[in-house]
Amino acid sequence: TYEKSGRMFGNRLIRSTSKVVFQDPNFRTDLINFIHNCTMYDLIDGTIGPAAFSSSGDVWPLMATPNPARFSTITTSSAINVDTCPNVYANLDGRLPAQITKIQGRLAFQLNPTLPGVAAAAVIAPQIQQAYIKNNIADASATAADLIRQNAMLNAINDTSTIIGQKVNDPAAMMLAVGRAQAVAQQNAAWINNGKVAEQALPVFRNVIEALTYALFPLMVLLLLLTSGRETMLAFKGYATVLIWIQLWPPLYAVMNYMASIYAAYDLAAAADIGGGAQALSLQTASTIYSGAISGEAVVGYLAISIPVIAWAAVKR
Repeated sequence: TYEKSGRMFGNRLIRSTSKVVFQDPNFRTDLINFIHNCTMYDLIDGTIGPAAFSSSGDVWPLMATPNPARFSTITTSSAINVDTCPNVYANLDGRLPAQITKIQGRLAFQLNPTLPGVAAAAVIAPQIQQAYIKNNIADASATAADLIRQNAMLNAINDTSTIIGQKVNDPAAMMLAVGRAQAVAQQNAAWINNGKVAEQALPVFRNVIEALTYALFPLMVLLLLLTSGRETMLAFKGYATVLIWIQLWPPLYAVMNYMASIYAAYDLAAAADIGGGAQALSLQTASTIYSGAISGEAVVGYLAISIPVIAWAAVKR
């Protein structure tokens, strides 16, 4: 698994899916307007229970029975029409699968850049499903499409709460939303960058050392001709020690990745707890899950720096 997908693939996959948004601007506009014009009023009058909505692992079905006395917009290629909230929901629900397929295709290439297009598209669904199930953020009944939809819906709901400030001319709400987003982005960027330094620099460092060691082999043979007896064995031993040291890095990386993935599963399961022993990706838990996934990557990135030292200590007994 480590060879195919790299370090902390489950965490990276959760981080990537947490950023997904509906890419069609017309669909996204209609959805945000629907949430603002229909769902928020359903939450206010109790048609949708706020507690159930905030802890739900699948918010879209909860939004299926809006008040027919309210209206929202439907955008087409030629015009913007106004219709009742139930009709708008039905329209969005019919357009939703195509949007999810588009997001899933994009994730396939981002997370499996070394695979051909067809192969990447074939593996992305089980990858997403297993990452969430293994980390106890979802159960076995949740499909990859369900998880992508939930992530995109949570982002749309957050976008709606921010855009309302513009609609009602509330600059304080906008400033608060911008400040909160900047703080989260800054912290996450710091964690990601710290992890990436070790993740990307160390493999390059290892490859350079290995290439230099192989390139120096002809010179090593010539040097051995200038020695004899014990000196020859010591020189050959030094060269062999470096080769063994380099080859110890991959298995040590794999062990570290395995142990870190096990710990991350417990950590993310705790972050996804919504009470009563249940876990779900919901409005309540999304921020904690994403931050935990990112910080876990960063911690393992720091630990990766110790791999060369541990390998050298093993070689030197």
